[in-house]
Amino acid sequence: MTRVQMPDGEWVSLPRLISEAPEKWLGADTERWGADPRFQVKLVAPRDRVPLHVHPDGAFAETHFASPCGKTEAWIIVDAPGTDGEPAYAGIGFREGVTEEQFRHAFAAQDRQALVDLVHRTPIKGGDVVLVPPGVPHYISGGTFFIEIQEPADLGILAEWKGVVPDEASGTGGLTTETALSCFKVAPQAREQALEAFQPQGLFQTIAPDQEVALLGASAAPCFQARLLAVADSYAPEDWRYSVNVVVEGEGLLSGPGFREPIRAGDAFITAATLDHRYQATTGLLRVVRALGPS
Repeated sequence: MTRVQMPDGEWVSLPRLISEAPEKWLGADTERWGADPRFQVKLVAPRDRVPLHVHPDGAFAETHFASPCGKTEAWIIVDAPGTDGEPAYAGIGFREGVTEEQFRHAFAAQDRQALVDLVHRTPIKGGDVVLVPPGVPHYISGGTFFIEIQEPADLGILAEWKGVVPDEASGTGGLTTETALSCFKVAPQAREQALEAFQPQGLFQTIAPDQEVALLGASAAPCFQARLLAVADSYAPEDWRYSVNVVVEGEGLLSGPGFREPIRAGDAFITAATLDHRYQATTGLLRVVRALGPS
């Protein structure tokens, strides 16, 4: 959906730009994926709680949606003030003791409270980084703002569809009830297991200036990567890869041969693999999230 304004003023879709010069944009990754970045990034700020839902893995997506990939996703929580006086929270993974029968009964009745009570509810805060694998039921409250990095397949099945979409078929992507429910992995977890979704390296971790660190563990690498730049002076990424970048703190410059662009917290932009560029801080610490494709 991203469009880019060209020097002559024309607006061009990003897929078209990449397809016309894939090696310029994606570099060596074109050898594996062609003109496909193989990941996408969203800036998400739900006002109300997102309904309980699940995403398919690659095998399910290929079989039932003719999609080349499923949808693993990660949330990088920038801010989480909560809403209506209630702190922000997320639900991830079925609780201990939950059975397939309980889940199916709550789904058939469209008992929304019963459905959300089946999963672990956990407080979230700005700085948390959460990896959500396919098959794991999840939701997130309103009053949150996060960067979502995901595989490029907007496929999901709603456990809570009543009052959200017109009918069950809209919530299941047109699949039969039996097929749709098979996407949910009813594998009850202890709370400690569910919390493993929270990555040990947070967004606002303390790192030495002018460095780049991983925000996600190795399990995410086959799908996408996320890195955090902390720039006090100047830093130039050395991987020469296509990236989607979001400034989460500070002000600075993105510069290189023939260009010098001011950037500040809230800005989001794309850098081509062949773009020679450097980040420079101008007011305090400049912190930037870099999203990258599969390793």
